[in-house]
Amino acid sequence: MKTLAVGEFKTHFSAALEEVRLGKTVGVSFGRKGRLVAVLAPPKLVLPQGGVTLGSLRKKSSFRTKPGFKISEEDLLAS
Repeated sequence: MKTLAVGEFKTHFSAALEEVRLGKTVGVSFGRKGRLVAVLAPPKLVLPQGGVTLGSLRKKSSFRTKPGFKISEEDLLAS
């Protein structure tokens, strides 16, 4: 993992995003001690595959649909 200080990250933001787009992770460090405060990673590395999780509603709410109801993930997220 490549790690950049905040100032360097700001200067090379587009290049850092390109690294992430190519499947690599990029760390961001902050402060005099250069502590790692963030990691940018491709979505496939950090998000569950195969389903849509409704974020803060997970395990707090549920819903049912009629048999045969279909909606694409794109349409669901756009509404």
